Amino acid sequence: MTYHDMNPVSKPHTNAILGGRPATNSETSAKNGTIGGLPITVTHDNQQTVSIWKCGSIFHRVRFLFHGEITLTVLGEKHPPVSLSVGDAITANTET
Repeated sequence: MTYHDMNPVSKPHTNAILGGRPATNSETSAKNGTIGGLPITVTHDNQQTVSIWKCGSIFHRVRFLFHGEITLTVLGEKHPPVSLSVGDAITANTET
């Protein structure tokens, strides 16, 4: 899968990888012949699966600053319950 604008990142609280598989010949984003899985954090109560994403492009950061829009695309026929946050919501919830 090719990511646009934002890329998933691992954080100290990342405790699982979702997916991952050998790449097909047409997949150009593969590293070492594999499509990496999505780094995730599964909460201790198993009620949430969280992935953290980072926008590395200054252009897209400025674009968000002025437009304030994010597009969430869910692959499949059903849309699960989701939540979008600015920043690392896991770390923010554990800081006191």
